[in-house]
Amino acid sequence: MTKQNRWEFWIDRGGTFTDIVAKRPDGQLVINKYQKIPIIWRSPQQPASI
Repeated sequence: MTKQNRWEFWIDRGGTFTDIVAKRPDGQLVINKYQKIPIIWRSPQQPASI
């Protein structure tokens, strides 16, 4: 793969958001921001709270 036809990525994982910056093969930047969704793990033996 040559440098002319590859994507480059930069990722910043913060406390609430994850920012992703990508550089397309044509040089254009693509920027996205994703809000993190907390995942709460619960043991199968622990009853679900309401």
